[in-house]
Amino acid sequence: MTTDDNKGRNRKDGSPGRLSVRSMAWALTAVLISSFWLASASAKKAKLKKPDGGQLFAQYCVSCHPGGGNAAKNRKPIYNSKVLVTFATFKKYLESPPGHMPHYQQLVKDDSLMRSLYNYCQTFKSRPSDRAFGGHKNATPSS
Repeated sequence: MTTDDNKGRNRKDGSPGRLSVRSMAWALTAVLISSFWLASASAKKAKLKKPDGGQLFAQYCVSCHPGGGNAAKNRKPIYNSKVLVTFATFKKYLESPPGHMPHYQQLVKDDSLMRSLYNYCQTFKSRPSDRAFGGHKNATPSS
């Protein structure tokens, strides 16, 4: 005689019995919870680490400000700029950049990115030509 009581027991003849609805529900619940947990962990890892000031400078600034200089107006380099006196001055300047300087809204609206860029620009301690490495101007500030 076989037992077929839907409780997941084997039949006396050795063939598997049917899983109960409760067993299937628990299994499905475990799979869903595991999936959500893995998805959450993956999403946290997928969040990119915010770039540092040097990376931001390389991405947004270096094409016009190589080595902390100013390709458009040589007499107005980043080095010793009045714009760098305070973070508020720096941010206000970049919120409404003058002339043909691009406005990077995604950068300006994020204070932590702006602070990183500001701190990086503060490290320019000398004229760009004074920081020449190997005959070329480098975007890396002096140490």
